[in-house]
Amino acid sequence: MSADARHACISAVSQCLRGEDLQAALNRSLAGAGLSDADKKLVSKIGYGYLRHKTRIDFLLSRMVKGRLKKLPSSLILRLGLAVFELHHLERVPEYATVHWYVEEVKKVFSPRMGKLANAVLREVLRWGEAVHDPQFYWHGTKDRATFLARYYSCPGWIVRLWRNAYGEEACLGLLANSLRQPHTGLRVNRNLSGAEELYASLAEEAEHTFSREWGVALKGPSSLSLSELESAGRISRQSLAAQLVLAELVPSSWSSPIWDACAGRGGKTGALLESTSASVWASDISQEKIRGLQWEMSRLQSAPVPAFVHDAAASPCLRRSPGTILLDAPCSGLGVLSRRPDIKHKRTPKEVERLTRIQQGILNSCLEGLPPGGWMIYVTCTVNPEENEKGVKRFLADAGGRIQLCRAFCPAVPGLNEFFYAALLRRSLPSG
Repeated sequence: MSADARHACISAVSQCLRGEDLQAALNRSLAGAGLSDADKKLVSKIGYGYLRHKTRIDFLLSRMVKGRLKKLPSSLILRLGLAVFELHHLERVPEYATVHWYVEEVKKVFSPRMGKLANAVLREVLRWGEAVHDPQFYWHGTKDRATFLARYYSCPGWIVRLWRNAYGEEACLGLLANSLRQPHTGLRVNRNLSGAEELYASLAEEAEHTFSREWGVALKGPSSLSLSELESAGRISRQSLAAQLVLAELVPSSWSSPIWDACAGRGGKTGALLESTSASVWASDISQEKIRGLQWEMSRLQSAPVPAFVHDAAASPCLRRSPGTILLDAPCSGLGVLSRRPDIKHKRTPKEVERLTRIQQGILNSCLEGLPPGGWMIYVTCTVNPEENEKGVKRFLADAGGRIQLCRAFCPAVPGLNEFFYAALLRRSLPSG
């Protein structure tokens, strides 16, 4: 692994921990680094892997420096953490090469004294060997099971306690284990372009999971096809197979038209709707940048132009014509997709989740005002949190006072996909009499 690759990784993860989306930070760091494709893949693997295991690695480092970890510069802790991840999770990179590079890097960036500290810490990590994979290692200094689980499964304690209290011990352990697994590559074949059936058949042969009803597959390993070329040509879209399953279970072809995708983001579900239904689709998002991304996405898919506009879904409806269906892919804590978005668990806090639940209620209440009698409202999240899911819908129904009814709510799950969603299908009540 080259020095440029490691510097790109340090830069991307550093930007991510300051608040940027991990994939966006990686894209920016890799764009001008001049790396080989192999090094680019390795940088991404280390960046995502480190953030999946960061809490565990931080605990390991805290034992090495005996309580002084918080006194060290965060950029030094990051370099030590990345080195630990390489030593314990990358068999392709020789241990001596990892230790030597990071020690020299610390000397150069900080000081010779810090270089000696880095050398001592990393050699101690090597001496401990497989012991750091033993669950007993993470009971050190505590008798609290939630603290142990947070360390061993590398997840903030508040999330562990939330899941244990809400779903019980067994379900919590399953969610924690899934959060550490590398996700599949989810792909959706654009059925509106020629050759879709042949392309789907080729991808399905390589897939570990398939979903033919929505033309989706989940790849565990690399594909023999050039996914980047297929994506550029609009023939496939990268979308979680679990997300595709949610939409399919809601049967978009049965929704009343037009459909307003009111939290559309960059158009992942907008594109899926255009490929699965003949209904008119509108799209809006609070971010102008995301609307530009959505318009680019529709162009890539070679779809008909979609009326797209900037709008805060929590504000008063701005439409001249009532939609038949409102799709709310609501902003949420993202606790159901930690395997794909490991940076989320290092950014979310209980206060942030409380703020998000208020936003969700505001969106639901505001969109209800723009929904005609008999119209559908689809509420979807990618989180595992009762306050944002079933309890949030229950609060909305209570606030609505009989103006809307819950028709169905579900949490689809495919074993092995490691991602979890919640969906609720609601309908505006018809006038009595």
